[in-house]
Amino acid sequence: MSQKKTLEEQNRTLSNGRAYWLEPFEKWIKTAQNAGEIAVLGSPQEKKGLASEIFSSNLALYGRKARASALKPWSLLAQNASSGGMVGDAGFEPATRSV
Repeated sequence: MSQKKTLEEQNRTLSNGRAYWLEPFEKWIKTAQNAGEIAVLGSPQEKKGLASEIFSSNLALYGRKARASALKPWSLLAQNASSGGMVGDAGFEPATRSV
């Protein structure tokens, strides 16, 4: 009986621990999926919110362009070419093509 009670407590603890990281991770995934769209089509407030979440206080302006190093886990997305529009070291401005 004591072992059953211990196992039930461990199960409850594990379930609570799962919810502790799972919900923030789900929010991060949804934000990461929408990052490219927000960077291109979002309002200035949405862009500022996304930038503060990705770069925290590391965001700075150099020559009227935003530059920063992304925090983890965002920095891992910046390394992936198929990140859906994640901004790298070049800044937030869209690339211009010379024709």
